[in-house]
Amino acid sequence: MSEALHQAFEAFEAKENQKAYAIFEDAAAVNSDAMVNLAIMHMKGCGCEQSYTLAESWFEKAAKEGNAKAQYSLGMMYEKGLSGTVNEDKAFEYYKQSANGGHVDAQLKAGKLLKKKKKVAEAMRYLIAAAHNGSQQAQSVVTYVSNS
Repeated sequence: MSEALHQAFEAFEAKENQKAYAIFEDAAAVNSDAMVNLAIMHMKGCGCEQSYTLAESWFEKAAKEGNAKAQYSLGMMYEKGLSGTVNEDKAFEYYKQSANGGHVDAQLKAGKLLKKKKKVAEAMRYLIAAAHNGSQQAQSVVTYVSNS
């Protein structure tokens, strides 16, 4: 972890949220994890304006850098409608990107959305990956689907 991120986390833990935000903002020029932390801070309104629009913007910047956590978070935003409206297709695309980057929760979400769309064979690919990566919920779903 870079020194700047370490300082930002220390400030955040000390409840110096505005200081943490400023450090993350400086680090965001070169670090996608800093972008993700800025997005989370905007979602919660910690040290900055609470804004799903700004959170989405920071997540998108980090996602373009290949940050799997940002891709997963965008999937969640679209699945829950935090960006304005529910969009399961867009959610799936972000979950898929994140899942392909090894994010276990995204593997589970992608598999569940595909299963919901009756694309069981494709769903199983993601669910099995999540199960192999330790997701108890994915293991249960795989067992259920296999026994159906």
